[in-house]
Amino acid sequence: MLCVCVVDEHITERESGILYDETEALIDERCTAIVLDLASVGMLASAGIGAVVKLHKRMGERKGTLAVCGLSTELTELFKLTRMDRLLMVKPDRDAAIAALSS
Repeated sequence: MLCVCVVDEHITERESGILYDETEALIDERCTAIVLDLASVGMLASAGIGAVVKLHKRMGERKGTLAVCGLSTELTELFKLTRMDRLLMVKPDRDAAIAALSS
């Protein structure tokens, strides 16, 4: 399992590419699950949503799972509006995400 803590407060087009590229580079043949902790993120632009979806698809290709956690109230609403909460496993915090992926 890979845990990725995003430390940028704003994920715009520039940061979304970095987020995807750096996370994808960490995925090896043993990686079947990723926890993406967005607790520090206050703003997620459409490119950031795209990077999260791309990671979800990448894990799907590997028969793996991506869990997102630590969403602020604003990001929770964004995920609901965009129906990302139906596409992704969304958990309140890292411990809950790890527990869900470990079971």
